[in-house]
Amino acid sequence: MLYRKGKPAFAIVPAEDAEYMQKLEDELDNRLADEALAEASEDVPTEILFQRYGCVL
Repeated sequence: MLYRKGKPAFAIVPAEDAEYMQKLEDELDNRLADEALAEASEDVPTEILFQRYGCVL
């Protein structure tokens, strides 16, 4: 464990462990995305979203 200002900042782990953790994170992200897509929701026009979040067309 590497520390910065007395707090854990980085961990050095074997590549195999890092790959496993990445796989778990990807699986969780995919499951959450699937759940979000499965929820019934109202369609919102792109123009409204852009206005709401300050995007310029």
